[in-house]
Amino acid sequence: MSLRILSYNRMVDMETSPTRSRPYGPLELIDWDREYAQLAESRKHEAPQTTFLRQLIHSNLHWILLISSSVAIALLTIGIDYISMYLHGLKAGVCKKNVLIPAYECDDLADWSTYFLFFTKSTVLRRTNDFIVYIMIVLILALFGALLASKHNYIAHGGIPEIKSILSGTNIPDFLNINMIMSKVASLVLVVSSGLFLGIDGPLVHISMGVMQFFINLLPLTQNEAVKREYLSSAVAIGIGLAFNAPIGGVLFGLEQIHSAFPIDKLMWNAFICSTVGVTVLQKLHPFMEMDIDEMFTVSLKNNWLSYETLPYMFLGLLCGVLGIFFCKLNIYFATFRQQRLDNDKLKIVEVVSIALAGAIVGHLSNYSMFSLPKMLQQLFNSCTRDSDALLCSKDSGFPWKLLGTLVAGILQSFFFSAYSYGCNVPGGLLLPSLVIGGSVGRLVGVLLEVVQNHLITSALHLQCLNEKKCISVASYAVVGAGSFAAAVFKMNITMVVILFELTGAVTYMIPIMLGVFCARFLNDMIVDQSIYEMWLRISNLPYVAPNIEDRLSNPEYAVKTCASVMRPTEDLHVFEDGTLTLADIEKAPEMKGYPVVRDGELYGYVTNYSLRKELTYLKEQGVVSFDTVVTFAQTQPGYHTLEHLVTKLNLLQVVNGDTKLLTACQIMDQLILGCVFVCYPGSYKLQGIIFREMV
Repeated sequence: MSLRILSYNRMVDMETSPTRSRPYGPLELIDWDREYAQLAESRKHEAPQTTFLRQLIHSNLHWILLISSSVAIALLTIGIDYISMYLHGLKAGVCKKNVLIPAYECDDLADWSTYFLFFTKSTVLRRTNDFIVYIMIVLILALFGALLASKHNYIAHGGIPEIKSILSGTNIPDFLNINMIMSKVASLVLVVSSGLFLGIDGPLVHISMGVMQFFINLLPLTQNEAVKREYLSSAVAIGIGLAFNAPIGGVLFGLEQIHSAFPIDKLMWNAFICSTVGVTVLQKLHPFMEMDIDEMFTVSLKNNWLSYETLPYMFLGLLCGVLGIFFCKLNIYFATFRQQRLDNDKLKIVEVVSIALAGAIVGHLSNYSMFSLPKMLQQLFNSCTRDSDALLCSKDSGFPWKLLGTLVAGILQSFFFSAYSYGCNVPGGLLLPSLVIGGSVGRLVGVLLEVVQNHLITSALHLQCLNEKKCISVASYAVVGAGSFAAAVFKMNITMVVILFELTGAVTYMIPIMLGVFCARFLNDMIVDQSIYEMWLRISNLPYVAPNIEDRLSNPEYAVKTCASVMRPTEDLHVFEDGTLTLADIEKAPEMKGYPVVRDGELYGYVTNYSLRKELTYLKEQGVVSFDTVVTFAQTQPGYHTLEHLVTKLNLLQVVNGDTKLLTACQIMDQLILGCVFVCYPGSYKLQGIIFREMV
């Protein structure tokens, strides 16, 4: 018997298509082929629309869903961004003329001493008062953010690891519940405003998926699990596109990070529509766009990069690659420590408040984290002029000790606080903090190179830019560093280059960014084989099969193994013989993931434990069928009770021979996103064993 694989477009035999949907248990993989077969059957019996208007609406529900959800998510993002900006600025004071303008966007900012200590001019008292108010606001925001996050397990963290698992077919109940999503919105605003080194990127993807799920339930659309995941995959692009004002980057993020069985062209088209609509609404309606980079990167001869800078850019990529690996290891260490030691909700809240307090004190002393993360990234990416008095600019004619000290302190602060904060029991993303960390490292390298240039301005290397007095673009190193560090942490390349290009318009610096990303990713791939998201999937025990699994099985001894050598044999399985068991017999069956069904000695189908137990509970509650009734998993027969609707039949199962290479079975599970493959004896469908995905 040759290897039997269903075609990728999920064509199935309609005569044996399932007529009823079956429930999925927590963390159970959906049956993709069954879902598509059921969808085809339901469309076959779909009633025609009675009026032209109904027909028009029904035929365009796809567009209505994508556009309406994109607009809603964009409006929600504007609210999140504005409120978090306002609350973050509230720590410094309020605007005199218009209190609704965020503090960092107005020119007439009045600190809190202006209101509380108007009767004194003492500098010490005023600074002490401002510091106390600053700390109190931080603690209040962090406390209420943590309290909201403690209401539900899925409010905390970013959500992207779970999203990767869901879109690969895993069922995670309540992860997209709209009430929980709204609580996450409120908690995210408070947490980001408190100054914790976390971004909105990951949670915004989760929120986007929750909003789209709400519209899927609201509109008269199919509730087919496979089709829902096709729509939900588009929400990934909206979330990232809105977080960085980068629509193309959002589309590419979904392609690089999400492993799914959907056709690439269809996935890209849906994501492109959502990202375009969402970012357009954001740009036109947002009153304060934080991601606003100046004209430092305009294309001109005086601002082009020099050929000898190739090595510094590559060195920066390698440096950020090393730091990215260390960052991932440190973050997972903190997460493991937290899982083992902090299992109490009250302790988790105390942890969040404590880290917020520590970050506020250190940030207030260094002035580096007084700004929000988008504002910090903006300062890193912007160039300095002779008259600039920005935090990251120096007017010293000698060695810029103060600036270097500020950058080193900022790198240490953002690195360790981000590594610890990502994983605390609050919502927060890691992509924006990673850009800030990498940008800080790049800015430090750029400043050092600028010092070297100032001492060697008359050398042959600098003759081509002698008249300009500036050969080194410090901000360009910040951009390259940001992309390199993020590429090392998330194992993304094209996405990071495009997001940075959309942020900065850095056409002339595309090659340096690509060089840095290449070096960082190359070094990272040699040392670790997982991104930070996949590491979190592992420690969270969420089911997920990473793409290109054959690369992980390249060991010669492993690659030559056969399916028969690693399968779970039938002796270790509980097999149902069709037509020989009663409902009572099935109820007494030992707990397993699922049960193969055989008929006339050959494999007939497969039924999951969750759907079977739920059906038995339903029958017991209804009391209409005696549990002494014999069960059949085929069509209804006199004297039998049929459970046909629960069975995934043979034509929808993937069957291999016992001597098939294990690598081939892994590729089948990888490409078709299956929970298991069935091993049969050559020349027949007599069951020999099963290989489950967690076994490989």
